[in-house]
Amino acid sequence: MTDTVLDLLLSKLGQTSLAEFVEQISKYPVVTRKLLLIRPYRPQDQGEVYMNKVADAIKPKAQAGKWQIVDDLKGNQATKQNIVDALTKKKPDFVMYFGHSYNSYIAGQENGALVEAINLQNVSVLSGKAVIVNACLTASSLGPQAVTAKCRGYIGYTGGLTTLHYSQEVEDDCTEALFVPNLALLDGDTYATAETTGWAAWDAKWHKWTAFCLANKGKLTTQGAAFCAMGPAALLDNRNRFARLGNKQAVARPIGLLINQ
Repeated sequence: MTDTVLDLLLSKLGQTSLAEFVEQISKYPVVTRKLLLIRPYRPQDQGEVYMNKVADAIKPKAQAGKWQIVDDLKGNQATKQNIVDALTKKKPDFVMYFGHSYNSYIAGQENGALVEAINLQNVSVLSGKAVIVNACLTASSLGPQAVTAKCRGYIGYTGGLTTLHYSQEVEDDCTEALFVPNLALLDGDTYATAETTGWAAWDAKWHKWTAFCLANKGKLTTQGAAFCAMGPAALLDNRNRFARLGNKQAVARPIGLLINQ
């Protein structure tokens, strides 16, 4: 498959001399647009069920953007060995993780249990990759080490990432806020733009639900009162813990003539 950039250049071949065409095409490197998805999935874990729904919704967006999904490692397919092999042998340009994680590692899954997959000892497997980790904590320890190991860009959370499921509207708002930086990177925006828009998305949800709770104080159902006791604070935490590391101008989507391999 070819990208519209290549289509445009080919159309110009009939309008310019061969020498001029060669000069134009030489300005653009030949690139791939390879995506690796990693997402543990245990049906009894509400967080993983939800994050897999988010990944399922992101996947067609990536395909519409002409990303080649080199692997979608889900559930027990997301073993440490499979993750490392995909990173080192299939050479993705962009890595997206959805699920739980812990301070010093990104998790994989083996025999229904989470395992350390990418940790401080093997973080170099992210060298040259653009990364977004939709999970708790890793931006405070693994992320900086990934940048030191020449990861091109990294987005994650420095503390806990909380998704809320009190109502469909609340859940949809969390999904929308999660979508924003992921889609920005898939669409070719810089990590700086993904950072700004991602932060703003969580900020907007915090303001929305803080205003709702204040306006309805004393009139809430038991479930609504439970949400207002912690929901807006969790959204604020998500905003404050959302973090970009590395080069602001890095992009996940390579710029050039796209050749899917």
